[in-house]
Amino acid sequence: MNKKTFTPAIIFLALAVVAIIFVAKSETGIKTTDKTAKSDIVLFYGDGCSYCKVVETYLETENVESKISFDKREVYNNQANATLMTAKAKSCGLNTNSIGVPFLWDGENCLIGDRDIIAFFEAELATLDNLEPENGIEIKNFEATTFETENVEVETEAETEAETIQIENVEVETEVKEETLNENE
Repeated sequence: MNKKTFTPAIIFLALAVVAIIFVAKSETGIKTTDKTAKSDIVLFYGDGCSYCKVVETYLETENVESKISFDKREVYNNQANATLMTAKAKSCGLNTNSIGVPFLWDGENCLIGDRDIIAFFEAELATLDNLEPENGIEIKNFEATTFETENVEVETEAETEAETIQIENVEVETEVKEETLNENE
C-alpha cells in the first residue's frame, strides 16, 4: 500500500472509531459529567473579611462545594476578580460604590452579605435533598431497616450517612374504592 492511500485509510478508521464510540455512548444512555465544569454561581470574597469567614465556615460545615458547583473569587488581592464583581453588580442595577463582600452572583441575581448568601445555599441544598434518586428509595441516617412483602424480605445495614437501595420488579396489589359524589349534595 502506498502513502497516498495509507494516510486517508488511517484517517477514515480513526473517524469511524470516534463515531462508533459516540453512537455507543448515546445509545447506552451513558452521561458524562465534568466536575470541573464551571457554574454560573460565583462567590466573591476578600481575604481577612469576617463576614466572608462566616460564609466559608458554613460552606465547609455543610460540605457545600461537593454538592453545588460554584466559583470562588478573591477580590482584595485580585483586580480582575474585583472588576468582574463590579460588572456583575452593574448587571443587577446596584450602585458599585456601595458593594462589598461576601457577594454572590447566581447567574441572574446578586446577593450581598453572609445571611443572604447562606440562605441561598441552604435553599439550593434543600432543593437537592428533595430530589429522589432515579429507580430507587433513598434512606438517610439509619442503622438497620427491614422491608417486608409477602415472600420478600430485604434487610439493610448502613455505616454511612446515606444509602440508596434500588428495588426493581416488585409487584404491589392495590384496592381501589370508587366513590360517587352527587353534585346536589
